[in-house]
Amino acid sequence: MLPPALEINNLHVQTNQRQVLHNIALTANKNEFITLLSPDATDRSTLLEAIAGINTERQGSIRIHGTESSHLSTAQVAELGIAYKSKARTAALQLSCEDNLLLPLDDVPSSFGGGMSLAEIYELFPALHQKRSLPVAQLSAGEQQMLAIARILRTGANLLLLDDVSAGLAPISAASLARSLDGLKKLGYTIVMAEQNVHFAAHLSDRFYLLESGTILRSEPPQ
Repeated sequence: MLPPALEINNLHVQTNQRQVLHNIALTANKNEFITLLSPDATDRSTLLEAIAGINTERQGSIRIHGTESSHLSTAQVAELGIAYKSKARTAALQLSCEDNLLLPLDDVPSSFGGGMSLAEIYELFPALHQKRSLPVAQLSAGEQQMLAIARILRTGANLLLLDDVSAGLAPISAASLARSLDGLKKLGYTIVMAEQNVHFAAHLSDRFYLLESGTILRSEPPQ
């Protein structure tokens, strides 16, 4: 029997010498879409950063595809098949959408292969194909979010951490992004998404984890 894609037990996290998260326990099975719901953006982001090994001090267990990763660096965590999309829509604004997809992914350290081709990216994100020759500065907020997600798909990661991807999006852009995320799940990706928008996440998620005051209160099905 395969281990979970992600399994967290008794995790305590500090940032800037301040305890932020307490006794976190969470499991995401392969091809499962998990959403972390919290009124506190710091809690949501800190948990994803801790999983990715970014800017945190961690005590407890984080297992990725069965491998303990709590002691690993960001680059070593990425080698286990994980990629993190932060809140920032990082891209070279003066370059075209396609040029950004072809840039080396210095901000997403990884050396394993098997990433999506441009053709596969464009099939999943039709809006990026339509705008592929435009400078990123001319893309909408939703299209820039799609581009940021598409860039990490180029790494070959199969466990995706997505932070507040619906924030600031118009309803039509959010709906388009949700369709693409649903497509990723159907392709077999495991996704852990931090959100405060219940309506955006409801039709995508297999389970919600409710995070408040630095700890997970409970796990709930979307209904």
